[in-house]
Amino acid sequence: MSLYTIPNAPSSPETRLTTTGWDSIRATFWAQVWEDGKPGSTQPVLAWQCGSRHREVPTVDALQQALAGQGIALPAGVRTALSQDQRRDGAQ
Repeated sequence: MSLYTIPNAPSSPETRLTTTGWDSIRATFWAQVWEDGKPGSTQPVLAWQCGSRHREVPTVDALQQALAGQGIALPAGVRTALSQDQRRDGAQ
């Protein structure tokens, strides 16, 4: 499974973390947005995700659309790397 940290949506809190990657076992691209938890907690909270089900997000274009729906842009370099990950690792 690959993992990339990408820029958050504009005007997001500085503590937000957005990650994405390719999961060859589920044959899907995925993305997650993590935010700070309750005050005083060190546990982040999963605020949004896609690609947690088998073949849910089968293409980089579909991932880009899902992220765009959250106001998140997929950088060109990460887009290229994800395509390479999918070709290299395939689906298991």
